[in-house]
Amino acid sequence: MTTTWRPAGLAVPRHMHDLTNLAFCVEGPFEETFGTKWRQVSNRSLLIRPGGEPHANRYPACAPSRTLIIEFLPHALDEIRCETRVLDTPSHLESPRFAVLARRLDFESRNPDSVSLLAIEAHVYELIVSITRGTLMRNGGEPLWLGRVREYLHSRFTQTISLSDLAGIAGVHPSHLAKAFRRAYGATIGEYIRQLRVEYAATLLKQRRLSLLEIALACGFHDQSHFTRVFANAFGVSPGRYASCVGCR
Repeated sequence: MTTTWRPAGLAVPRHMHDLTNLAFCVEGPFEETFGTKWRQVSNRSLLIRPGGEPHANRYPACAPSRTLIIEFLPHALDEIRCETRVLDTPSHLESPRFAVLARRLDFESRNPDSVSLLAIEAHVYELIVSITRGTLMRNGGEPLWLGRVREYLHSRFTQTISLSDLAGIAGVHPSHLAKAFRRAYGATIGEYIRQLRVEYAATLLKQRRLSLLEIALACGFHDQSHFTRVFANAFGVSPGRYASCVGCR
């Protein structure tokens, strides 16, 4: 476990860590992105960063930030993977319990004694068990495993994703996942993915750097005609018309 300090106003470009790690914001919120979306990281956040996963950070100009980072050596990660693959998916999770845990870890690191290392390890393994079993809840009563699936969709929506893959990430039955997801987000998983794709496509259309076919493929659509149908259904106009309207503004 290490503590990192970042000065106010710092921007860290996209980079990656060799080792899988967990990160807790102890003080000074910041932003992090993996995939295409920036997320606000607070003292109620837990970041799961698999080794080799690219991400970037932005720190506000008003105050510095301090983060606790817990890295897993390869042999320890292999042992955890025998029971759960929860650390293999990049995630930004939110729960009031993370603030409590971060304070406990911070206290152990600042006030070490003969059992501090054991206490830190116990807290971390208890956290992994809680996330895997879905016993941790967000503020609104949403299980963290559901938020983990949502984060996975945001980082992989341009790729082919199966329900069985998502159920494996969540640790629940596929039918339970499908029902819980629709109840929480008001859309099926397929509808949610399509919405992410057309929103990303709209961003690319505004940039006016790629052809319609290139945008279709970059957003995960089978071909340009499929992209056109889905986009028109979502925005009420064709991609070409949308790009023209944006260019006239």
